[in-house]
Amino acid sequence: MKLMNKKNRVLLKEFIKTDFKLRYQQSVIGYLWSILYPLMYFAVLYLIFVQFLQFGEGVPHWPVAMLLGLVIWTFFDEATHRSLYTIVGHGGLLRKIDFDKPILIFSEIAGAAINLGINLCVVIIFMIINGVHISWHIVFVVPLAFQLLLITAGISFIVATLYVSFRDIEPIWNVLLQVGMYFTPIIYPLAMLRNKSELIARLDLLNPMAQIISDFRWAIIGPQPGLVPIGGQDIMTENYPAVFQFIATPAIAMIPYAFSVVVFIFGYLVFRHNADNFAEVL
Repeated sequence: MKLMNKKNRVLLKEFIKTDFKLRYQQSVIGYLWSILYPLMYFAVLYLIFVQFLQFGEGVPHWPVAMLLGLVIWTFFDEATHRSLYTIVGHGGLLRKIDFDKPILIFSEIAGAAINLGINLCVVIIFMIINGVHISWHIVFVVPLAFQLLLITAGISFIVATLYVSFRDIEPIWNVLLQVGMYFTPIIYPLAMLRNKSELIARLDLLNPMAQIISDFRWAIIGPQPGLVPIGGQDIMTENYPAVFQFIATPAIAMIPYAFSVVVFIFGYLVFRHNADNFAEVL
């Protein structure tokens, strides 16, 4: 593949290094900000939704689960936001140098992935403090991380392509991210949705990001059996089920997994189709 030749590999490495350095240039706390930002956001959400509104009451290790969900969503938010601007931001470079344009998207995702890795280390520290037992399910983190990269890259290709011609995609995407965050079980446990409606909970998990976060919790924190209020009565069940466990029909359970692949392929093809015209449009 053209993307994997030596020239493009060197460019990708340099883009990642340069971006990481520039991001924290003249920053007082430097690289620590990549850790402090999600932690500060988590602290606010924890005080409001867990302490005052009692979200996740009775769910084992819920603060850790909420932090994990927030860290994963922060990566998705950061990577797609950075990708949104990257083609326009590198307009001058695109007009001067001929290189494979997807490198710009992959470099932005890689930069966000570095922060994700740092923040996952913080999650592990919280897990140790809270006495979370790690089961053999942890092996599923690798394919889940790959799926997260796929859906993130696919969306990033789409929004970056649209932003070249339509600048108003920025406020639209900001709104969609906010709506998506509250539609995804991040600050509230899946049990809250199940208590309202089993059907709504199942439909919610067809969203790939909801599925990814739920499966990450199952792989890293779960299973955590306990009493969950469903239909007006407490039922003994797992608090962090994987989507393929929660949705009994295999064909339906596979929808979010397959959708991630479809979005990546579609986004990549759309981006490649328009890549040659980026310099002219800009």
